[in-house]
Amino acid sequence: MNMKKLLLALAAVAVMSSACHKAEVEAPVNERRVLDATIENIAVTRTVMDEDNNIRWSEVDQIVGFMKSTFGAKFQVTGSSVGETSASFEEVSSDGLNAGTELDHIIAYYPYSSSVKIAKSGPNYALDVVLPAEQTYVQESFGNGAMPMVAVSETNNITFRNVCGGMKLQLKGTQKVASVKVEGKNGEILSGAAVVIAYTDGTKPSITMSDETSTSVTLNCGSGVQLNENDATEFIISLPPVFFSQGFTVTITDSDGETQTIETDKANEVKRSSILVMPYVTLESSDSSVSEGIDLGLVGTANCYIVSEIGIYRFTPTKGNSNESVGDIAFAETLWETFGTDVTPNVGDLVKNVKYADGAISFETPSPFKEGNAVIAAKDASGNILWSWHIWLTDEPQGQVYYNNAGTMMDRNLGATSATPGDVGGLGLLYQWGRKDPFLGSSSINEDIFAKSTARWPSSVSSDSRGAIEYAISHPMTFISANESNCDWYYTGNDVTDNTRWTTSDKPKSIYDPCPVGWRVPDGGGDGIWSSACGSTLSFDGYPYDSSNEGMNFSGKFGPATTIWYPASGFRNDSDGSLRYVGYYGFCWSASPSVYNAHYLYFYKLGRVYPSDSNWRAFGHSVRCLQE
Repeated sequence: MNMKKLLLALAAVAVMSSACHKAEVEAPVNERRVLDATIENIAVTRTVMDEDNNIRWSEVDQIVGFMKSTFGAKFQVTGSSVGETSASFEEVSSDGLNAGTELDHIIAYYPYSSSVKIAKSGPNYALDVVLPAEQTYVQESFGNGAMPMVAVSETNNITFRNVCGGMKLQLKGTQKVASVKVEGKNGEILSGAAVVIAYTDGTKPSITMSDETSTSVTLNCGSGVQLNENDATEFIISLPPVFFSQGFTVTITDSDGETQTIETDKANEVKRSSILVMPYVTLESSDSSVSEGIDLGLVGTANCYIVSEIGIYRFTPTKGNSNESVGDIAFAETLWETFGTDVTPNVGDLVKNVKYADGAISFETPSPFKEGNAVIAAKDASGNILWSWHIWLTDEPQGQVYYNNAGTMMDRNLGATSATPGDVGGLGLLYQWGRKDPFLGSSSINEDIFAKSTARWPSSVSSDSRGAIEYAISHPMTFISANESNCDWYYTGNDVTDNTRWTTSDKPKSIYDPCPVGWRVPDGGGDGIWSSACGSTLSFDGYPYDSSNEGMNFSGKFGPATTIWYPASGFRNDSDGSLRYVGYYGFCWSASPSVYNAHYLYFYKLGRVYPSDSNWRAFGHSVRCLQE
């Protein structure tokens, strides 16, 4: 997928008049109720505009009506009203729509959903609604149901008012647009569960978004909307009233899976019943093929690829080090990027122009080259993640020979951008045992503060319902908590677990191994790399801990190199994925399982080192790779 970035200043906000509908409600005894709705004026509401900018009802339009003390009901537009500015809506069902309270007003909401709930909040009414994260493209207007409205009245004369506002994107080019995605740069909530307040004193309605919902809205364009080089095509997206404090990013994906981003760092606001109009933008044509660039898989495939300079890169999307296909890929995109510090990257700072074509995924590293980490995912046509790959942007890690023919280890943790003591770039990323995908570590060498990234990370989930390899693959950013049956994120309902997710050196490298080509998760335990190197299988005390740089230099203990730096990078807690004890404890997973746990190297600030200890597999620890 190819991604291009255009930095823009935004045009002024175009404020629209509030769209109004009047409805007279009749509810004769023993008859179905009918709402007669008239659209008073043009504005941003509902769905379809004709060439004269009049709003017209379509055959799929439905509304919810809560009729005072009765159950809520579904009302469907009548056939004679389709295509008209005035419409009659006939009650068709009241199943599952209980107001749950004695109402002294008539409340109506567009669009209809059986999930809409209503409650009295003082003199006003609160409706639980859901704003969809995906909307459908309609030429020069909003998709059906994307622009919600609410009405409240003591009489049968009902006036609908807009709840949301919108954004208008005006594009020129030669591409066929498949989707448009909007995201705020400060993680603003744009879709999902919300509460709408309908005020009985005539105040305009308000909406409050839930904190546990989505930070993006995507406009799906079906088979694609063909752009024109001369005349701009409009794409209109409904958004809740929101203040983008740090600007926002719009990602346009074309029918070939190529993406371009339009972004602004300027603060902007979407107001209720208004449209934020963006200036005309001409999309760039793709000038590179996915067959161009450096093939990262020439010497083998892996779940991690090291990139050390600017350029165009590509790799074959297989499951880890195997030749097995990941499935029917529709497109590829970047899931997240991080510098591993307290600085938040902009989208595309580390990898850009990600695309899938001709059986390969390609991307570019921008100039100047920036060190950090990114994850690229392959997705199917429904947007489900099929597999994901870690792109490690750093100078080439060096091998360090350990004593007693134990092996050659990397000079840094997996995901680290430095092998220098005291450098926050030396902390690297954290992994649950047996998972191929990394999690963020700390942005400090002595504080439990997550590094910043371009993504909003989901909350941890219970292993009882999500502890499966398939779930871990399709949700690479979700931390899976431990279960009590086998002390693992992998849930079987008993003490049985899968010991082959990572494999020791006497077996072929696992397809879930997170290390790059030519490297693997090392052996642990009494015969493992650290025990063999230092000649101790249990522990050694009094080893000097560097409190200035928060870690240990094992030079002279593990090997002859001047610096063999292991930072006290802390861990992610097995119960909720929280970051703990950075600057106090250091851990490195091995591939060696024990009965319930897995072996690792463990040291802490008081100077004690355990080269063959073990821990629950749901913890998030560092990985240091062994040369194959």
